Amino acid sequence: MGCGATNIKKVNKPMLGHYLKASVEPKRHLKEFKITEENMLPVGYQLSVRHFTPGQFVDIQSVSIDKNF
Repeated sequence: MGCGATNIKKVNKPMLGHYLKASVEPKRHLKEFKITEENMLPVGYQLSVRHFTPGQFVDIQSVSIDKNF
């Protein structure tokens, strides 16, 4: 899963090959995670809020700035 667009000049050649093969534009952040076969989405699918149902829980993770506490 990737998010945020980036400049093609900032992507190394091996990763650029992955993006070209998948026919998607280079992404700034890229993460991989395991899913089951029935939950596979097509390559290039844009995940939005409509993908989730009301009341469904989603685990998220973020990086915060150190506040020296």
